[in-house]
Amino acid sequence: MTRPRVMLVQPTLAPYGGGEGVCVWMLEALRADHDLCLLTWERPDFAALDAFFGTSLAAAGIEVRLAHPRLPERLRRSRFARQLKHWALLAEARRQGDVDLLIAADEESDLGGAGIQYLHFPRLQYLAAGGGAPSTVAGRARELAFALYRRAGARATGFSLARMRRNTTVVNSDWTGAEVRRLHGIDTITVHPPAVGPFPAVPWSDRTDGFVAVGRIVPEKRLEVIIDIVQRVRVAAGVQGGSRGGSDQGAPDLSPPWPLHIVASAGDPVCEARVLARAREAGPWVRVHRQLSRLELVRLLTRHRYGIHAMAEEHFGMAVAEMVAAGMIPFVPRGGGQVEIVRDERLLWTSIEDAVAKIGALRSSPAAQESVRTSLAARAPELGPERFMREIRTVVQGAIARDVRPRGHET
Repeated sequence: MTRPRVMLVQPTLAPYGGGEGVCVWMLEALRADHDLCLLTWERPDFAALDAFFGTSLAAAGIEVRLAHPRLPERLRRSRFARQLKHWALLAEARRQGDVDLLIAADEESDLGGAGIQYLHFPRLQYLAAGGGAPSTVAGRARELAFALYRRAGARATGFSLARMRRNTTVVNSDWTGAEVRRLHGIDTITVHPPAVGPFPAVPWSDRTDGFVAVGRIVPEKRLEVIIDIVQRVRVAAGVQGGSRGGSDQGAPDLSPPWPLHIVASAGDPVCEARVLARAREAGPWVRVHRQLSRLELVRLLTRHRYGIHAMAEEHFGMAVAEMVAAGMIPFVPRGGGQVEIVRDERLLWTSIEDAVAKIGALRSSPAAQESVRTSLAARAPELGPERFMREIRTVVQGAIARDVRPRGHET
């Protein structure tokens, strides 16, 4: 019996990113029952992906096709004109005539009208009707110029919103689904991303009274707000800080009392300089870790009691899900998809003062800690890779069962 041939379309695939993790686990979910092909700009290192995400793709025989292989490597690796490159990649995917189903796991994707798109957040407001108007006077000319550029790019690459809307659309949270429906008027299926493990069970009594934050160093992650919150928690707890903190490229140091470990991946250089300066100012209880191995990250998550996140409207929050799976108690802003992970009013905050109060109340009550931990432990299995793979297989089987049109024939 011929196995369905499925192509995943992904600009790049590397460790450390939540979006990349979704694509990697999609491949893992489908490799046993489908012939898989990956269309991308850069050849991935499957061994490195396996080591970070816990998958088994290196020996899976996944065919890799490089889009526009005659382009110079420097141009293929460039992050310039990201949107235009994504649409060019989609145009290449629509020309593939030997696959049964196209899947994209990046953003709104024109896959010819009968594919699956996994959306982390809708980004095409400037193409949708009524969605492209700049929100402020400042920068209006620049915003309009970008909107015109993107619309021209969509025309040049043949991107069609109408075809995009005919995809089966999967989203990472109900919150994201509401945003997609508001913007594009299409139905969505929620499949929460997987919290990658395994995470060894470490008793609460063996964990450090400290915090871990995980995320890219970009302004919207508000890492400086996290430092401010933990600093105030330390003051309220009567913990004295040191004179200097900073960055740690090596294995995590668990020794300072009430530490904050920020596990940071590459982001904005200006924001990074600001965060590192704030960490040095705060003291040695703040450590910024970069390029941690998966084992080192798991060690941090399982050896500390509390997680903290500060993005105001995180689309889902892979880091938060991993904190729950690791047995931590995460505190998150009241907004976005992260609320769907914790589902507990005691862990949702609206301001720095509110966060400090919520943390203090929980820290001072062993009974409340036990109650929250019991609730989160019940959530953990719903966030794991097995659940994710099962739900993705169901979506893919449904798409293949329908009369999927042959590829290479755009409409």
